[in-house]
Amino acid sequence: MDDMAKKCNASQTVHVPSFMTALALDILGTTVFGYDFEYLKEMTNKELGLPTNDKKLHVIDAYDHMMNYMFSVMQHIGGKRYTDLKLPGNEKFRASVATIENLIYSVIDQSRKRIENGEQCAETLLDMMVASVDDETKRGMDQKTLRDNAIVMFIAGHDTTSTALSYELYNLGKFPEMQEKIFYEIAEKIPSDRDATAEEIDSLEYLTMFIKESLRMYPPVTGLPARVLTQTETLGDYSLAKGSRVAISIYAIHHNSNVWDNPSEFRPERFTEENNKKRPSTAWMPFGSGPRACLGQRFSLLEQKVFLVALLKRYQVVLPDMNYVAKPTKMSFLFGPPKDLEMILKKRK
Repeated sequence: MDDMAKKCNASQTVHVPSFMTALALDILGTTVFGYDFEYLKEMTNKELGLPTNDKKLHVIDAYDHMMNYMFSVMQHIGGKRYTDLKLPGNEKFRASVATIENLIYSVIDQSRKRIENGEQCAETLLDMMVASVDDETKRGMDQKTLRDNAIVMFIAGHDTTSTALSYELYNLGKFPEMQEKIFYEIAEKIPSDRDATAEEIDSLEYLTMFIKESLRMYPPVTGLPARVLTQTETLGDYSLAKGSRVAISIYAIHHNSNVWDNPSEFRPERFTEENNKKRPSTAWMPFGSGPRACLGQRFSLLEQKVFLVALLKRYQVVLPDMNYVAKPTKMSFLFGPPKDLEMILKKRK
């Protein structure tokens, strides 16, 4: 956040989505991979016109192109017959995938070398995967299996969280009275002279409600993947024939007026303990639901809380234009962050 503040001091505003992406990647790198990507530092240097490591910034550009391509209309309609064509967009996609793969292989190799050299490891998730041995075969994961799992963690571990944080900063600026309520809750429950404990973070009830309401209105994942019915089913008044593709829209559920009163209104108090009991458990499902719910839910929510606590203890978030309305850059499987969102950070006295 100090890097974000440096940018504010230089030009008054900071481009939120860019910094949230870099922040989420750096957190993912240190906690899951045991590797410091230093993207936040590079992003700050780029914004300030200082020398940068273009190779590192290229990874972010490659990732953005890869994700936009994966959820493009033509890719879904044309399938493999389209993606195999030697078109500029397809070639750029393959080059972007190669860039991400090379990064992942590099991180895996560094983890493997640390373990083989007997160095003290941070016991990150990747280190545990590299060191793991199957009880029956007595073999570890091969390189391809490690790569596949690491890429899933890379994609799922930062993109959705950075989007969530972008909209949360937007809502903090849009509703300054709520921001101050969160600030005073933090000041009351967490001493200013040290970092917060996990128990103190969990005790911040209004901050939790604020985050949940932001995730309701702006769910980073808008829907669950479609499934093909193996038999004819009846849902309410609708008959769905065998072979139909059925998907669940998280966005529609979160904006269902039969469940949420005035769903377009931002109201954290929806998530008081009393109100939670009045709704079905699946009325709020930004991380999915059931046995296949997102495994990273706890990690993501904790990451969001820790960042917002650290930020609001030291800075006030200001929206330069109070008439600004955040709009997603894409609305497919993922809910894109508002690419034009700029904020001001004012140091608290």
